[in-house]
Amino acid sequence: MYSDQPEIFIQEADAPRRSKLEPHHIVQLVSAVLNVTVVVILSWQKATSLVVKVLFWVAVLTLFGIMVRYGIRWSRWLLARVRLNKIIAAEAEKLRVMFKRFRLFTEENYGNSFKGILRNTSPYRVEVIDQIFESDYVSDWIISFAEQLNHPAPSAMAFFLRCREFSLIVRDFNNNYVIRAQKGIMKSSVQVPEHCLDQLETFREEYNSYLRDFTQWAQSVCDQEKIALGESQQITMLFPCTFVERVKSFRKAIPANV
Repeated sequence: MYSDQPEIFIQEADAPRRSKLEPHHIVQLVSAVLNVTVVVILSWQKATSLVVKVLFWVAVLTLFGIMVRYGIRWSRWLLARVRLNKIIAAEAEKLRVMFKRFRLFTEENYGNSFKGILRNTSPYRVEVIDQIFESDYVSDWIISFAEQLNHPAPSAMAFFLRCREFSLIVRDFNNNYVIRAQKGIMKSSVQVPEHCLDQLETFREEYNSYLRDFTQWAQSVCDQEKIALGESQQITMLFPCTFVERVKSFRKAIPANV
């Protein structure tokens, strides 16, 4: 359906791995420290020489240093996790809003949607409109994506892949439906009725306004993705599309000598 579709499905395992301290590592560390501490305390109780006492305090200071180091690492991991969850939660809500707005343009049973307007124009036998309906696939794609949004993304990587997929849906609908129809109507020898052109022009203004908001949203996702996952070459391949061509007028220019 579009040339770079496989880019959506880059596996999470391919992304650069970051060293992190998982909670179960902390549990293992604390358990080991406690075991060693018990042994040291028992040794201290039985110790009589100065050398043994010095060794004891060296061991205590070493254990304390280890605990502090891992405590700092765990705190950083926890703070990063909290920050990442906040980013995902905020961006997920923005994604739902952008998708809900976009879906109105594609609903066939909604009179002011692009497909609804095309359906009203189709009796006038503009060839490109018939071709669009014959090869319609975005509807199924949108239904599939809506189903995805009913479930939280299992990871940050999965969420940002979801954002990229949505951007590709918008780009594909824009190129293969809206702009394709606009160019086909301009080239067609069939004259589209004025009331249909009025509807198309009203749609164009609202849709271009949405595309401006979409561009801002996509750029914001890129910025948040850099914060969450870094800026490696593999990560930049997951960025959503930030440029979508604006739609020109559906009205044919009137020659100056007419």
